[in-house]
Amino acid sequence: WVATDVDKFVCYTNAFSPDGKSILMGGYEAVALLDAMTGKPIWKKHLGFFWFGGVNSVCFSADGSLAFVQWLDKVSIFDVKTGKEAGVLRGHGKITVASDKPLLAIGSPAGTLNIWNYSTRKEAGSWQAHEGKINAIQFKSDRRSIVTVSHEDGCAKIWNISKGNMISKIDFSKISGLTIRNEIAEISQDGRYLFLLIKDSYVAQLELIY
Repeated sequence: WVATDVDKFVCYTNAFSPDGKSILMGGYEAVALLDAMTGKPIWKKHLGFFWFGGVNSVCFSADGSLAFVQWLDKVSIFDVKTGKEAGVLRGHGKITVASDKPLLAIGSPAGTLNIWNYSTRKEAGSWQAHEGKINAIQFKSDRRSIVTVSHEDGCAKIWNISKGNMISKIDFSKISGLTIRNEIAEISQDGRYLFLLIKDSYVAQLELIY
């Protein structure tokens, strides 16, 4: 299907709900929740006109009841059933949520990592993770660490969530024959693998171990 019923919607980022039944799409001026089977919009929220950028990153809570939308300098929290805004957190960049705790992490263009408790709306931790923009971020399945990736310093790092100390680092910029094509980076949902787009449109898969 093609999302033709979302009023000229330009998608910048998207995420599937945990049950796979819906898709959260973030665009230039709006965010929309679509039925994954039909592509029909369940709800759509107009966020306002942006002079630059748009929705930067989206994700769902582990139970699928909340949708998180990062735009401008904040993360809006929406009730998935009603589409109503349920809260706001401060921060800009890539976002991800933990599978077992009400934690949301934000990896900023300045390289800082902020972790929020989205139930209490209080910051749970903050530290400088990279020298520049964080391109990808994901909690690991061990429930105690998080992965951050930056093309600017050419590293993937694994951090202890509670202490904020680095557990392990992979410097992919020094791997022989690995020519990174652009800033695209994705991490598997369990935080075990990193995928990078390299020359000739190939994808490199790196295992994130410590």
